[in-house]
Amino acid sequence: MLYPYYKTYEEERSRFHILHSEHKLLEYFSMNFDKKQNISYYGLFFEISQEDFTKLKTDSMFLKLLSAISFENSATLDRAKRIEQSIQTLIENINSELKSE
Repeated sequence: MLYPYYKTYEEERSRFHILHSEHKLLEYFSMNFDKKQNISYYGLFFEISQEDFTKLKTDSMFLKLLSAISFENSATLDRAKRIEQSIQTLIENINSELKSE
């Protein structure tokens, strides 16, 4: 019962990120694809010019967005850990019950 609720919560956080941060990131970063790059994630990596980096550091909306994303990620992680613990407890209870029969 808890996992579907968590899954919905996680999807809402993803939508928040897509709606509010992706377009802002693309204002400053160039998205590239090269599987040979050490810094890539499955071939995808981002680059930023020194000029854009300087602008980004003073963009108050971007800094607020980063803070919101950090908060959302922490809340999602915390919720995931609680759900995981509940699932582990349920598994232990089921195993205990099966052994007692």
